[in-house]
Amino acid sequence: MSETDIISSGTRLPKIKEAQCIDGKHRLIYVSWGKGPREGRTDRIDLSPLIDTYKFYRPLRNDPTLFATVHVANSGSALAWGDGDEIDMAANSIMRLAEETMTADDFKSFLERNGLTQETAAILLGRSPRQLKYYLSAGVLPRLVSLACIGLEAHSLKPRTQNPTGWMKFSYTLSVTRHNMSWNTAIHPLAESHKQSRRGQLLKPGNLRKPPQQTKKSGITR
Repeated sequence: MSETDIISSGTRLPKIKEAQCIDGKHRLIYVSWGKGPREGRTDRIDLSPLIDTYKFYRPLRNDPTLFATVHVANSGSALAWGDGDEIDMAANSIMRLAEETMTADDFKSFLERNGLTQETAAILLGRSPRQLKYYLSAGVLPRLVSLACIGLEAHSLKPRTQNPTGWMKFSYTLSVTRHNMSWNTAIHPLAESHKQSRRGQLLKPGNLRKPPQQTKKSGITR
């Protein structure tokens, strides 16, 4: 085998068919895929995570006019900017951003695939039911919410669908200082042993213990 031999990894490399600037100020583009895992799809992608991370893309950060010159380069294996393709970005990197972007339809599929109601998903994602309804009608979800959904699914952090009551085990920590009090809630999946054990006490969200009340003595919060 020589240094120039091409070895197949079994995964088709992505190829970009077409790219169009949507908003140069917010670094949004449309990408149509010609080959690869997302072949036939058109994605709305925010390139900010890559542009803000690498110094190589510094010229694109505050120059919407330059960003608007985005075009397909290297037969679809990259995007480039400028007349001489001075700045480029690999299609594989752009595909990873596309995979981390969730549309309203993707979010609906996420709920159905994991057997989640809107109310349960709101608890898991730390959002209000009203925000969940907005996500189901919005074009693209916030990146933070999309990544949270990917993380929840990857780690199976969801209520058991076979549990008819939909109860979950909650744990919380209370941090109190002299001038401030913070309240953090963590949600954990049900363990199999908890179903048959009295030690694994299950609490409904509405029956959680109230946090300890602040008491004042001599002007000092304890």
